Order: sequence, then C-alpha cells, then structure tokens
Amino acid sequence: MAQRTMLNRRTVQHALKWLLDAELLLASPEPGALRLAPGVPRLIEVWVAATGQTVTNEECEAATAQWTGSTLQRRACHDALGTTVHNLLVAALDEDLFAARLLSQILWYFGDCDKRVRAKFNIDGKLWWASSPGSSGRRLGVSADTAKRGLIRLVRLGLLQTCIAPCGPHNVPTTHIRPNFEQLRKLLAETKRKLHELTAPIQEDAHDPTPADAEATAEIHAA
Repeated sequence: MAQRTMLNRRTVQHALKWLLDAELLLASPEPGALRLAPGVPRLIEVWVAATGQTVTNEECEAATAQWTGSTLQRRACHDALGTTVHNLLVAALDEDLFAARLLSQILWYFGDCDKRVRAKFNIDGKLWWASSPGSSGRRLGVSADTAKRGLIRLVRLGLLQTCIAPCGPHNVPTTHIRPNFEQLRKLLAETKRKLHELTAPIQEDAHDPTPADAEATAEIHAA
C-alpha cells in the first residue's frame, strides 16, 4: 500500500489507524493480510454534515450493501469539486498532503476529466484564475493562513505563477494564479523516474506478506 500511494510505510500505518479509529474504514478481524472496506455509515454521516445534503434511506441501504458504483458514491465524487489528489503529486511534493490537495484544486480550474476549463481570465493570451488564500482555504476546509502558506510554497517551487490584474465590476487589483505546466511536467517526470528506480527491485506478492507487513498489520489490528 505504501508503494501504491507513494508514501513511506510509517505514514501509511498512521493514516490507516486514524481512518480505522474514525470508522471511515473497516478492517476484517482475520489475521494475515489487512482486508479493508469503506465505513459507509460513517462516511455518509460525515458527508451529510459537511455538505448539508439530504440522503434517502434507500440510498443509504444501497451504498452500505455496495459502495462502489452506488448513487451516493457518484454524488460524493461530484461534490468533491476536483480535489481528488493523484499519488504522484504527493510524492513530488515530499509527502506534503495539503500542498498536493491545493495544487490539485488549482489544476481542476484549468481542466477536469471532462476537459471543462473554469479559469476565465485571459491575460496576455494565457488563462488565469482569480483567487485568494481565504477562498482557497474555504474550498479545502482550512484557514486562510494555512492556504497562504501552501500557495507560497507552490510559488517558491516554481509550480505556480502569479500576477496582479484588475478583477470584478470595480477593477480591484487582484492576485491571479495559474500552474506552471512546464515546471510541473519536469517535476512529475523526475519523480516518476526516481520512484521507478526505487521500486524496481521490489517484487510484490499480495498472498505472501513480508514479516514487516505482517508486523504492521498486527499493530494496526491491535490498535
């Protein structure tokens, strides 16, 4: 799992423990390989509290029986507003999960899976998105200060470009942002190369967990 998510083993172990404690994930009590399933009742509860959506009993029952492909899963993914984070971004940003989420949100404005572009300000022939730390923070559920630190880090890494331009009916000078696609492509290509070199010697066998895997699984069960 650490290889697939491109995180270190300890980070994954802590994350799994947190998700299990919060009942957002369920684990089988069987010894050996860790078998996980979504904690659908708790997921629905959290989603409803966060979005104010209404859910019917029929939708709850159907999602509990089979989450993947359910109406609720599709609704939840639609409401995510593009903040699904690619594993490679997390690795490229040295496991800074918030910076990866923030960059994913910004990339979404410049094209989603349906090729819909929401960035609408054309400045010198390029599209930009008018944003502020406060609005970015609200979309991601964090404070403006946290969002500002994330934006500053992305700018310093050269992954984000900024400019000041008039915006709104009163032409107020506003910060506009756009991804530095050339720099982002280079970073992702280099990250992918390093990960390939790192994981190439590892042979994964899902039916034969290593002693370290078995120890980590037992620790999670025990917690």
